[in-house]
Amino acid sequence: MRRVAVIVMGMLVGVVAITGVMAAVVRDPTDVGEAAYSVRTSYYKRYRRRFPDRPLVAWFGDSTIYQKLDPYPARLQRRVLGGLRIESWNLSHPGFDQYVHYMLMARVLDYDPAAVFIVANPRLLNTEGSGVGLLQLSTMLPRSELSRALRLPWHARAITLPRLLLARALQFSPIESTTYFLEGVRAKFREFLYRTTPDIEPFHSVGHTVKAFDIPLSANSPSVQMLAAAVSVAARRGVPCTVVVSPVPVGVLRRWGHYGPRFRKRIDLIRTEVERAGGELLDLHNALVAEEFKDWAGHYIPAGAARIADLLAPDVERRVREGLRRKPKS
Repeated sequence: MRRVAVIVMGMLVGVVAITGVMAAVVRDPTDVGEAAYSVRTSYYKRYRRRFPDRPLVAWFGDSTIYQKLDPYPARLQRRVLGGLRIESWNLSHPGFDQYVHYMLMARVLDYDPAAVFIVANPRLLNTEGSGVGLLQLSTMLPRSELSRALRLPWHARAITLPRLLLARALQFSPIESTTYFLEGVRAKFREFLYRTTPDIEPFHSVGHTVKAFDIPLSANSPSVQMLAAAVSVAARRGVPCTVVVSPVPVGVLRRWGHYGPRFRKRIDLIRTEVERAGGELLDLHNALVAEEFKDWAGHYIPAGAARIADLLAPDVERRVREGLRRKPKS
């Protein structure tokens, strides 16, 4: 036992020594660590601000409605919501999908929004992806939601339940700051050890890109379960929740053999699960022509965003007015 204790103490002293050396070399390791946890830090700071003075509408999306591109939520804010004195939050980022939307939903609902809208991008309805970014957001889940959360398919993102629960320790300030510091030290240490040229992003052909839209789905698919779970969180609070199926380049998909009756059946499946969870679905997958897409991954040019805003405006106003008439639920 004494030998084991000596070994353990030696390891701890070594870790402390390396950390001290790297802390002296690294200018500010905490800042580097916070950058590695940017998904959590940027969104968590927003929820620490005061309640909005005006009613709120929240958009949960991905790169297709990313804020820097003047997306259709911004156009709807100017056209519809601003006249109703509504404040909009665009909770989108490249790669955000149903897992992230579920993680963020309950915290946003604490602000009692008039309505929430979830973008369902058919290209992102797959089970691939890393769970690292998701673990950063585990503290967003309230304790009242944990019993339901533990029954969801986290395994599809290589997240075990112990890892999910352990990551919630980030809600404690000492652990949060220590984690950022150690992450910064680790990142700089790896940078020092593995100095290589930056990886070149692989080129994906049109066929490879559009194949991602052709994903077999069922009610048991992890992405469908997570989408339904996000909707149900809003429905239990009595907040109108609408899922918007993103436009896809139908012509290109058809040309490459990735569009047909099976695609529409998948949309019908998603509609069934969304409505069963208490939400509403708006299907815009065939709303744009080829010239209104920026690329075949489903991003739009300004004319495409404007057309989507025109199509959504009546339903967005209707759902928001429904939310404004309701009585908040705790």
